[in-house]
Amino acid sequence: MNRGHQYTLQLTEAINKLKSIESQIIAWHRIAFFLPKEDTTGFTKENCFERITSLYQRLNNIEGVLKTQLYIADVHLAQDKLDQAEREITQILAKYKAIHFPNLHYVYNYLSVINNRKGDYKKCLHYSLLCIESMEKTNDRVDQINLYSRLANIYHELGQEENSISYFKKVFNCPIPNPVDFYTVREAGLFVRELIGQNKSKEAFNFIKSFSKEHPPADNYGKASLARTMAYYYNSIHNHSVAETYTKQMIKLANLLGRYNEIKGDVEYDVGCYYYEKKQFRDAGIHLNKALFEFNYVHALTIIRDIQVMLFKADSSRGNYLTAIKHLNQSQLINNTIFNEAKNKQVQEVQIKYETAKKDLDIRLLKEQGLVQKTQLQQANNLKNVTLVSIVLLLLIVALLCNRYIIKLRNSQRLERHQKEINDKNQSLQSLVNEKEWLLKELHHRVKNNLQLTISLLHTQSKYLSDQGPFGLLNRVNTGCVLWRLSIRNCTAPTAYRRSICPCISGKWSIS
Repeated sequence: MNRGHQYTLQLTEAINKLKSIESQIIAWHRIAFFLPKEDTTGFTKENCFERITSLYQRLNNIEGVLKTQLYIADVHLAQDKLDQAEREITQILAKYKAIHFPNLHYVYNYLSVINNRKGDYKKCLHYSLLCIESMEKTNDRVDQINLYSRLANIYHELGQEENSISYFKKVFNCPIPNPVDFYTVREAGLFVRELIGQNKSKEAFNFIKSFSKEHPPADNYGKASLARTMAYYYNSIHNHSVAETYTKQMIKLANLLGRYNEIKGDVEYDVGCYYYEKKQFRDAGIHLNKALFEFNYVHALTIIRDIQVMLFKADSSRGNYLTAIKHLNQSQLINNTIFNEAKNKQVQEVQIKYETAKKDLDIRLLKEQGLVQKTQLQQANNLKNVTLVSIVLLLLIVALLCNRYIIKLRNSQRLERHQKEINDKNQSLQSLVNEKEWLLKELHHRVKNNLQLTISLLHTQSKYLSDQGPFGLLNRVNTGCVLWRLSIRNCTAPTAYRRSICPCISGKWSIS
């Protein structure tokens, strides 16, 4: 103990030297993982969680503090400190509600387990139903197989087979991981027993065959549990030879199973019943006592009651009447503790209360759905109206655009016609101008020809005139001017043009 205390101090000092508080929390969690819950001496798992709690408090992490306190309560549950664990978890539940923590189903599950061990099936059922309600409300499906299985087992212990089957179906509608957990194989066997109890042997066989094919057991615990289920099934249909084959397989696997688990207890109980049927009462008693040890460890009161009854039968058959009476008294005591009339009534009240609350919730949800649907319908109608108005406006805009396009097209066509007319007129006028220019050029050409002809005539005539004497030159000039005037007057050219040809010609001159 002294050396252990010294190492604890060294460990604490080493962890405290880590840089961050988060690193220290991780380190203490790793240490806690290796320590058993049942230890109460030396450095324990509870000590680790207490240190983690103080670290979360330094970080002001309320959820971390409450989660670690829940771990401490779980340690007390494992140490059979049921009242202390229940008080702690009830306080944690109140704190979780105060901070509006949504996932309360994990806390409700602890309370259900505690009351199951205490034999208070009223509270056990109440908290289990709240657990399922919280899980479905938050849609947290992480641990749904275990939570549905727990409620199915509670209904099994209460003898409510239909409700048990209903929740077992929910279990196996969930996705089952591979490799399958051996506790899930055990739940499959319990489901088969419930179906057989309801005279549904064919459905039970089809289920277990399909399940074992899709999820073959990966370890000895799963294989032993499956062999136990198959033996039970073949015994139920009176095929005892095949059932014995599976029973021998189960007996062989039983020697490979460790202690402190329910599957070990299940197998030992069935092996004890098998030897009792074979009238091997001594072997039956050995295996039944092993089963009793295992189920005392997990406080499964209804199974303990059944084991006590079988031990009563085995001891009676061997002649151990005093021991047999003790076992019978124990079974009656457990039965009276769990199933007296008042408690049965309380359980029924819990069931009725839950079903009533569930119906009220369903009604409220239906009303809310109705309001939502009404709102959605109104929104749909509004959207429809807006859509229709939008379509009408769009059609109007399209019509206006089409009208504007048509008007623009017409104007464009009219402008094109006007432009064509203008172009035609311009072309016509251009033709006239060209024609006038051509005529003017022709006129000039003809006048030029006439002048050339006249000049030639005058030149010819001037050779025949006498140029003797002082009047000779004058006569020639006068004669030339007269001829020029004659020529120009007979010409159709304008006056200005004629004058430009001969400046000496005046309109006042006469031919004389």
